[in-house]
Amino acid sequence: MNAYDLNQVIQHFGSGTELAKALHIHPSAVYQWKRVPPRRALEIEKLTGGLFQASLQTTNATNEDATA
Repeated sequence: MNAYDLNQVIQHFGSGTELAKALHIHPSAVYQWKRVPPRRALEIEKLTGGLFQASLQTTNATNEDATA
């Protein structure tokens, strides 16, 4: 996902607040994003049934974070 996808994801959920509720995080966290963080991209992919897909680059970043 990229910065453009963030706007589309927010529109899909109706608002940044609704996206935050779906992710169980504070709305201010969503509004601070310039792009979707890797871990959240994977969560959004699951929540939307794959409508918004985490990129391979995002997945690799998450795997590197998990092994560090």
